[in-house]
Amino acid sequence: MEEKFKWSGQQYSMANGLQSHIGTQLLSGIPFTDDALVLDVGCGSGNLTFAIAEQVPNGRVVAIDLSESMIEKCKAESKKSKIENVLFKVQGINDINFKEEFDIIFSNSVLHWMLNIEDAAGRLYRALRNNGVAALQFPLLNAQHPLVSYANRAIEEMQISGYYTGWKFPWYVPTAEEFYRVLVYAGFNNPNVFETSNIFEFENAEAVYQHFQSVGLELYADVLPKDKREEYLKTILEDLRSDFSGKADLIYHRLFAYADK
Repeated sequence: MEEKFKWSGQQYSMANGLQSHIGTQLLSGIPFTDDALVLDVGCGSGNLTFAIAEQVPNGRVVAIDLSESMIEKCKAESKKSKIENVLFKVQGINDINFKEEFDIIFSNSVLHWMLNIEDAAGRLYRALRNNGVAALQFPLLNAQHPLVSYANRAIEEMQISGYYTGWKFPWYVPTAEEFYRVLVYAGFNNPNVFETSNIFEFENAEAVYQHFQSVGLELYADVLPKDKREEYLKTILEDLRSDFSGKADLIYHRLFAYADK
């Protein structure tokens, strides 16, 4: 499986307090035991992985991510922290072939990238042991999502919608009911799927822009020829600066799901 978007582990870790904040909420609903075996699916820059490892001092965490840059950063941080019960691997969800190996599966801000969600959910289900728990969360990149909203606004302002004719939207955006059905079809028991909304405060317009860059803005920009691309990115930054002279409060909608096997 190839990356749709070239991640930067350094950039992501600097610009994504949002993912860490939401991921901490997801962690709070997991019934950890000291000796649990945990699969962290899409570990990103690893800050939540280390938090999980501290919850299972007599257990182990296998943390996977499709991005080599992310895993390299995780391994470097692991050496600094001296946390020894974590194994980091470059691996995508569609390459998971674990069979009943984990007590807990944790996935924070990842599944919106999975357009073949049924396959992904099935692989997560098969990786769980009986009585295991899955804790999943991902953003809804609908028209109200800040990245999508500002990306579309710039397209309209520049009158460049023609470049996006036939463009395949890169994210999975289900309703809670649709994702519930996906989990049931995969075999999960008692799925609890619910939508949340939260306001996250960014320091300024530039911090919002850096966040957009770190999570997929380039997927919009790369559609355009070079001259239009630079103007497009500049337009988004100027729109953000126009809207926010100081701190920026943005609303994010997400799906949370807890299920067992």
